[in-house]
Amino acid sequence: MQHFIHLILKYKKVYICVIVVYVALFVLTAYTLASKTSKVAIGTSTYSTPDVPQPGTTPTSTWPATRLPASFRGTKPNQLTYADALAPLFERIRQGEAVRILQIGDSHVRGNYLPRAVGETLERLMGNGGLEGVDLDVGPQLDGGITFDYQAQNGAHASRYCEPDKLDDIAAFHPDLVIISFGTNEAHGHFDSDTHIHTLQQLTESIRQRCPGVHFLLTTPPGSFITTYGHRWRDRRGRWHYNTSHGVNPRTETVAHAIDTFARQHNCALWNLFDIAGGNLHATTNWRSAGLMQNDCIHYTAEAYTLQGRLLGEAIVLAYEQSAAEP
Repeated sequence: MQHFIHLILKYKKVYICVIVVYVALFVLTAYTLASKTSKVAIGTSTYSTPDVPQPGTTPTSTWPATRLPASFRGTKPNQLTYADALAPLFERIRQGEAVRILQIGDSHVRGNYLPRAVGETLERLMGNGGLEGVDLDVGPQLDGGITFDYQAQNGAHASRYCEPDKLDDIAAFHPDLVIISFGTNEAHGHFDSDTHIHTLQQLTESIRQRCPGVHFLLTTPPGSFITTYGHRWRDRRGRWHYNTSHGVNPRTETVAHAIDTFARQHNCALWNLFDIAGGNLHATTNWRSAGLMQNDCIHYTAEAYTLQGRLLGEAIVLAYEQSAAEP
């Protein structure tokens, strides 16, 4: 017994250090789990005052609206801009005509999470049990009601879809509404607003030639960071390592503004996700701080794409409801 007590007294500092380390690890683990839970939480809320939209939510009182995480700063109501451009399309839907919606875009769309959430949201709110008289199918080969599908390519610029093979793919779907979702790749290279506006004009005119009567809904990129590589060194195994830093890509705001300008001048609807999620001051950092961006600080997590898809679908449905309420 005396020998045991002697050992405790001899190594008491070691025991204390071990206990402190275990307590610190426990506290750190608990804090990390709580932080992750609060960051990725995506909730819904129903508002009883549709005339006063809540920032970061879809301003409606007829169905539960998806909202951005509470940590987001500087958000705006989730709604379409220039939604009047879609009034003829919405009238066709109310008349029970079959309508085909196609989303085209880059890797944000190609990953499937975003467009799938758009289709599921439209089906939930405008399909059976949703808006009366509207039946929605998600898939390229289905007849009747609203059909939704998407075409996308990793690394694509809007100019890629001005090429004949992509235009033929679009025309083969016979869309009534084309959702155009580009801008991230444009923002990571030399960007000129006039050139991009000309590209969008060429793209929409080419689609109209193949699909008379088609309508357009443009979306802005959500935001991204630029990675800067600093000092590099080689380890003992000969492998190179770099110090890296991430800064908000300032060109995203310029791209979003150019898309807004084109939509306003050419009678196209717009969903300005960049502005809704916080604009130039907060949008990009909002997503990253909430743990909703991947490590490359360009692409997003599955939870983020699902959230973005729900918001886009709800913004479309809101515009449909508001057009029906107008005299």
